Amino acid sequence: MAFAGSDARLPRKTRDIMDLVAGNDYLQSCRTVRGVRRVFSMRIYITDLSGLVEGPVNLAQAQINAAIINTAIRDGVVLYMRSGSYVSVGGQLRWLQKSRTGIVWDGAGSRPYLHMHPAWFNSVRPASTYGSITNNARAALLRIDGTAAVDSQDVRFEGIGIVSDPVGGRYLAGISAVGVRDFRMLGCEVTGIPNGFGITAGSLVGDSQICENHIHNFYDNSLKTIDGAEWRGRVQSTGIELDNNRYPGVNSANVLIKSNKIEKIMKGRDFASLAINGPATPGKPTAMQTDGINIGNDQTFGTRVIGNIIDTVSEGIDNFGSKGVISDNIIRNAWDHGIKLVHGAQGNVLRNNIVDNAGLTGITMGDGGVRSVRDNVVTGGTVSGVGYNGVWMNLGAMAAIRFGASAPAPNRFQAVHNTINGTKIILTRKTKFGWFGDKDGDLDARNMGNDIVMVGEPFEKKVRIDRSENGFYNGAVKLAGSDRYVTDT
Repeated sequence: MAFAGSDARLPRKTRDIMDLVAGNDYLQSCRTVRGVRRVFSMRIYITDLSGLVEGPVNLAQAQINAAIINTAIRDGVVLYMRSGSYVSVGGQLRWLQKSRTGIVWDGAGSRPYLHMHPAWFNSVRPASTYGSITNNARAALLRIDGTAAVDSQDVRFEGIGIVSDPVGGRYLAGISAVGVRDFRMLGCEVTGIPNGFGITAGSLVGDSQICENHIHNFYDNSLKTIDGAEWRGRVQSTGIELDNNRYPGVNSANVLIKSNKIEKIMKGRDFASLAINGPATPGKPTAMQTDGINIGNDQTFGTRVIGNIIDTVSEGIDNFGSKGVISDNIIRNAWDHGIKLVHGAQGNVLRNNIVDNAGLTGITMGDGGVRSVRDNVVTGGTVSGVGYNGVWMNLGAMAAIRFGASAPAPNRFQAVHNTINGTKIILTRKTKFGWFGDKDGDLDARNMGNDIVMVGEPFEKKVRIDRSENGFYNGAVKLAGSDRYVTDT
């Protein structure tokens, strides 16, 4: 279904989507790729490859290690890693238009690791200034690329660890996978990236899964300059990123992102002081530009983000995608937003998510320059501890649940026809508003809340819903136990 350039209402099929997910094991299970399983009898161990040296090595040997492994990468061959092995690599490992292949831990003992040798992986240019991070051989350790024709299939990475030395001022990625059918990243670990991505993926189709991975401890506090300019907004770090980097017209569909643990994807206080989104405003802190999970394209369809634990990031789940499911996730200690739907996210189902401690908003549905954020339905779940970090009180839009932007802007679409049902909001004196509908244009937004449970008292008001110049309110909310909708209380 094509959505590009359209702001027409999508047909609401919330019940159909929820029933499909609840009743279909295929949609919820992380499973092996059948094509890969057939070649398991051919076990080629990386550490058995002639000339490869394990353990800490100099750059010259790390480059030899990379060349040896690349020579062994072939269609129909899965490479294995033994328990506890540690291989330092000085070069990008590439699966270019390869199928039925990958790297798998043999499953016994302790996790094996691939080490990103710091003398090789030293990219300092974020993707937005250099081009795709995939194409930068000094940025991404593992590159899987099937081209726009999606000529790679059944490529799998299971159980392996990827570790980078935490050298500040670098922009790296553990895995980059673009143009792949039936991609798998299962049970892997990525750690130590200073700035960048655990995995950046795009144009994934078929039965693609990113499940049960541990992505953690990304940190940088260096104030780099690039061509005389500060890094500013170009220093995004994300645990799992989908479809920011993709082939034009080849959008990911039905990717399963399940049961991952993503934690400590952060910047230091010096980094946070940069004017990331324009000139600094007195009393208004800047964001740290890190996400747990980011679905980066409104044309990305049917992504299932289920049962993930995300802790200590700037934004927990940042979703632009459509007709997806975001359910049963736990998000803790989000510096800015717990769950954010912006830039054209439409027709998503959010169910039973828990946001515990978010600095600016627990759940926000905002504006964007692509099309409206609309027809999204939130059911159940809990939002608590909004304002926990105490840095956003001077910003008027700080709220447990928020719709719209702080002010209308030219050529921006607002959030309309979104519904939240039965969500519990736990308020504290650090929380400015329980529910906030910003003035965001001159139309009847109809963002509605039904049977919302609010416990405790906020700093200002439980409900604030602004009115446009034409007299339209940005929706209304009915609190649990009440029979009337309110716009201000």
